[in-house]
Amino acid sequence: MSAILVQDTTITARDGFPLAATVYIAAAVPRVAVLINSARAVPRKIYRGFASYLAEHDCAVVSYDYRGTGGSRPASLRGFNARMRD
Repeated sequence: MSAILVQDTTITARDGFPLAATVYIAAAVPRVAVLINSARAVPRKIYRGFASYLAEHDCAVVSYDYRGTGGSRPASLRGFNARMRD
């Protein structure tokens, strides 16, 4: 098992909304890039094991939280306007 770098970051959506994300990458040059789109209302941390496995096998991996979920959730959802297409 090779060591991997795991780094939390923020991806800014087209409308400026910040989405919490995590990047997983091994020391080896990645062969492919993988974007993990979570199941609806499932935080990205659930996919940590799978993302780490992929990174250990030479994949660069990004997972993120949809707006209103996990690290992309505001302090209160009262009045929070989000649609599936957002």
